[in-house]
Amino acid sequence: MDPSAANISYWLNNSLPIGYQNQSSAWFLGGNNISFNGHGHGTLNGNGQIWYDYTKGVSNIAGRPHALTISKTNNATFTGLRFVQSQMWTMAIVNSSFVDLNDIYVSSTSNDSEPARNTDGADTIYSHHINFRRWEVTNDDDSIAIKANSSDILIEDSTFYGGLGVAIGSIGQYPNRYETVERVLTRNCVFNATRMLGYIKTWTGIEQGFPPNGGGGGTGFVRDVAWTNSKLIGLTESPAEITQCTTFSGAVGECDTSTLQISNITWSGLYGTMVGTVIADLSCSGAAPCENLAILESNITSETGEPGTYSCHAVNSTKGFFC
Repeated sequence: MDPSAANISYWLNNSLPIGYQNQSSAWFLGGNNISFNGHGHGTLNGNGQIWYDYTKGVSNIAGRPHALTISKTNNATFTGLRFVQSQMWTMAIVNSSFVDLNDIYVSSTSNDSEPARNTDGADTIYSHHINFRRWEVTNDDDSIAIKANSSDILIEDSTFYGGLGVAIGSIGQYPNRYETVERVLTRNCVFNATRMLGYIKTWTGIEQGFPPNGGGGGTGFVRDVAWTNSKLIGLTESPAEITQCTTFSGAVGECDTSTLQISNITWSGLYGTMVGTVIADLSCSGAAPCENLAILESNITSETGEPGTYSCHAVNSTKGFFC
């Protein structure tokens, strides 16, 4: 057996469980009052191409590890770290609070035609008062994602290349579980050829399959979230998106069943260019329509020269735009 295959076999069987979405990690680090400084040189290389080729574009293969999990950590600072070719998510921040993550570099892309799926720059889970400052992320999935029971999150002065943008979710994957995200601010960032700028994704209200590649039926809320004062360079899809129709395992439909409530969401002070014409694609659930969505003081130009458009479903109140 060649060393690459042996390496994958080892990690599939020995990665450390995180306890959420059947995710696992290569390395856990945690504690109180930590100061961790890579001085711009300290690098974790996940040999990710081996994993990108192995998965062949399939999402969430069990045992595929994250590069680093910051767990049960409080009053800590991580600075000047570099992550290249992460195996899966680069970083998960779990059950932690008051953590500063400054001057972090992430590059996880595939050198062949298959995208490097699940290569999120960072995800928060059950964490509060987390600050991301001066990140540079190049990847093929969420630039940064804010997941279940996260609050008071700041993302600022960062640049994102080629991924999906800053995501809220997905949440609502576990039936009858109440999950929340609130008070998230993204500001003063650059989105260069990402698909979206800021988007929200929840599972349907009907359980279809099981995590990590199925689920649904959860409830809760997403509220008080804003993306502001940020630049778009050739955005490939649309700056603002909401979907409450996330479902895998080949299931379709049930897009109006989620009871997870989305409210008080703002995109403002956005400027720059996008490839298409759709500024907002907001597909909320008929069972819990979105409330108070605002797109304000933005100057976004389509490369086609055509005026921007807005698409809405189950949106009760808007400000600054008409569906």
